[in-house]
Amino acid sequence: MPELFRGEAGPGRQEAVRAVESEDKRMTNGRSGSFPFELVITGSCLKCGLCRQLCPVSAIKVKNRAFVIRADICLGCRACLEVCPVGAVEEASIFLAAEGPFAGYREICMDIKRVVLVTGGARGIGRAVALRLAAPDTAVIFTHLNPASPGASETLSLLSGVAGQAEAQCWAAEDSRMAREKIEDIVDRFGRLDVLVNNAGLTRDSLALRLADEDWRAVLETNLFGAFTCSRAAAKIMMKQRAGRIINLSSVVAFTGNAGQSNYSASKAGLIGLTKTLALELASRNITVNAVAPGFIDTDMTARLDPKIKERFIERIPAGRLGLAEEVAESVAFLAGNGAAYITGQTIHINGGLYM
Repeated sequence: MPELFRGEAGPGRQEAVRAVESEDKRMTNGRSGSFPFELVITGSCLKCGLCRQLCPVSAIKVKNRAFVIRADICLGCRACLEVCPVGAVEEASIFLAAEGPFAGYREICMDIKRVVLVTGGARGIGRAVALRLAAPDTAVIFTHLNPASPGASETLSLLSGVAGQAEAQCWAAEDSRMAREKIEDIVDRFGRLDVLVNNAGLTRDSLALRLADEDWRAVLETNLFGAFTCSRAAAKIMMKQRAGRIINLSSVVAFTGNAGQSNYSASKAGLIGLTKTLALELASRNITVNAVAPGFIDTDMTARLDPKIKERFIERIPAGRLGLAEEVAESVAFLAGNGAAYITGQTIHINGGLYM
């Protein structure tokens, strides 16, 4: 075994130190100043790699057989120090550079323990979910499509009073490049992504024989492909973290069908298949993937219905009323929490008995 990784410091450690110092001089053109790299592992290191696996921003690297930390990336979260089984990480080495891409976010990130992304969070169920998951130690980011949306502004205002950090971002979930870049940006700034709620969706209703091709594609693109692109991008981050929650908003019509909604029903049924498959693929990395299937919920969409049509809907519901967005949010919060750690690939039905 190389001397660097024996119980005592040897020539290998000294060589590694010189290599790090040489790299610093190269990157700073010989000027003195804060090190872009700093040696963080002592001679007692077991070379187990736990510190590298758990670093939320991949700041720990191997250079010349020495474990070093990228000081310009480090968030100072101390995860590496706490996980080391032999105490090889030196506290003095948890170093934060004065400058760098994370300089403006370090104080925030030290207080943020959980990061949540909710797509389609400007109103309705998405807003209720974002508010329910908000907490002083939580950063909540939600997406919307209209830059001038008063709903997004209202949601952001409500979140600002309860979340440790709140952001509204305007982008479409079905834009795979945008989804990947935005999720990577969230992780770059906050160091992690703990919960993804795929709620973004739309309806373009028509009887199947009259349904235009573009209306079929638009609904499938947003409701199903959008959930896939965000899940794929988030899963890559969560696999490195070895932890995460993905929750998909399906619908009762995925199980019952609904006349005039062949595109919507198909998209929501597809989410169930996606949920089960991702659950199988990601369970070994401590990532759970579940779905919530709301029935008829009292939202802006149902509020615009003719009272007679709404009454006919309610007559079909054994509970005798529409559901509330907050009731859906409670189930999402449960699936996002520690109490649901052993639940994956499942669907929670919230429909007042409409479908059993």
